[in-house]
Amino acid sequence: MSIHEGYRPGCIGDIVALHARTYAQIAGFGAFFEAKVAAELAEFVGRLPSDNKRMWLYLEDDRIKGSLVPRNAESSSPSPPTASHSRALRLRGLSADAV
Repeated sequence: MSIHEGYRPGCIGDIVALHARTYAQIAGFGAFFEAKVAAELAEFVGRLPSDNKRMWLYLEDDRIKGSLVPRNAESSSPSPPTASHSRALRLRGLSADAV
C-alpha cells in the first residue's frame, strides 16, 4: 500500500466510480450525483498542481482504493481563516473501497 499526492492517470474515473458505488448503496444516489462528482472533480484536478489545492490517493497493488481531497479556505470566505478554522480539515471529497 502507498499514498500518492496529486494527479495519477485514471484517478478521476476511479474516484468517481468509488463515490458512485458507495453513495448508490448507502443513499440511493444515481446518475445525477455521479455526473456532478465527475464534473466537479475533473474541474478541480484540471487546476493541479497548485499551492493551495491537494489530493491524495490511497493505492493497493498500484490500484486506487481511496482518495482524500480537502477543500481549501479560498472558497469559504475572502477573509483569512481564524485559529479555530485552521485546525479543522474541510473535505471536498473522501472515498474508499471497502474491499
